[in-house]
Amino acid sequence: MLLQILRREGPPADALERLRVLQRDGLDYHLESEWHHWILLEGRKRISTLSFWFDVQQSVIFGREACQTAFDLQAGLSAGKEEVLWDSDCASDWLTRVDTQADQPTFLGVLRIFFDQKKQIPHISPLASVFILHGLISVSLDLKRSKQRHTDAGIEKQARLLQAYERWRQHYENTVAIHLRSPCHNKIMVMYHMAFVTMHTNLHHLYVLAGDARQFSRITEKIDYYHAKNELTQWANSPTGQLATWHAIQIIVRMLGEPALVREQLHMPFMQYIALLMCWVYGSLSSSPLAGHIDNSSADLLWDPQAAQAEMQAYLQQMNTRTWQELAHARNFRRTVGVMTSVKNSWDAMGLRWGVLDQAGEVIRNIISRNLKVV
Repeated sequence: MLLQILRREGPPADALERLRVLQRDGLDYHLESEWHHWILLEGRKRISTLSFWFDVQQSVIFGREACQTAFDLQAGLSAGKEEVLWDSDCASDWLTRVDTQADQPTFLGVLRIFFDQKKQIPHISPLASVFILHGLISVSLDLKRSKQRHTDAGIEKQARLLQAYERWRQHYENTVAIHLRSPCHNKIMVMYHMAFVTMHTNLHHLYVLAGDARQFSRITEKIDYYHAKNELTQWANSPTGQLATWHAIQIIVRMLGEPALVREQLHMPFMQYIALLMCWVYGSLSSSPLAGHIDNSSADLLWDPQAAQAEMQAYLQQMNTRTWQELAHARNFRRTVGVMTSVKNSWDAMGLRWGVLDQAGEVIRNIISRNLKVV
């Protein structure tokens, strides 16, 4: 509803540009009114940007279609300096600060620069860097829905997108991460890894195979299950599945080291839940001789936290490789009960009582109780 209201009002104008035109042409204006007009438009831009942020997160986590795309966002991008204007105490103070304010880069302008290797990335704030990441994810979601995805043009676009992601990561690690505390850094990197998970995995198929029907508008049938299983079997035995699972492992590892993220923000443990399902499916459906066997006594780990913790550590030691290509040499990756049990136990220990997470815990418990056997 909020996005619909913002669309009806049209893209916000540039109040600073309007003021500069009035000053340049020597036209009269009411300073107090111009200041309040700027506050109104700046507030709308910030609401629009935050709505885009949350919309992308919802699409990534729950696999639903986004309400808007990155190209719908007509807003400036924070360079960290415009907060000086926002902190003005009065109209005259605001006008004084406007005169020293440089032009603000636009969101779309900076986003396009990440796709152009020849252009230099401008200075942007840490928050702006996160918005750009969400812009890249939005482009990825659009490409995933496109009918041209598997054409030569679609493959070329995906290659450019992967280059843009890599460029974002290098820029973030070199200029942003060094200024952030560990929880904030890990939260951003979890979203980065989740972007790859979403790009390379059909989450709907994942939920169907796990028996989690919350994401669907109709009751899933047996044909849905077998279709999902066939698709995910191909996925688990492909480089795409290997890449996505490696990123899922990174999500799990980062969040195990930051319990506050899990405790305080709902979307974080839900991404952890998705990562667990991916590890389970990758191990269960892989035909690799290195996958190992499923231990018939693995369900006992549900009642033995210390044994589950040891099993999780052994699993992550194998799976947390330096690069995703090295994951091909991991062994015994069918043994996922330990990591699923330990993460589920950590949610219980934190006293998390969110309904969506309660149901996720029930899905994990059901998977463990049937000894990870995909019928």
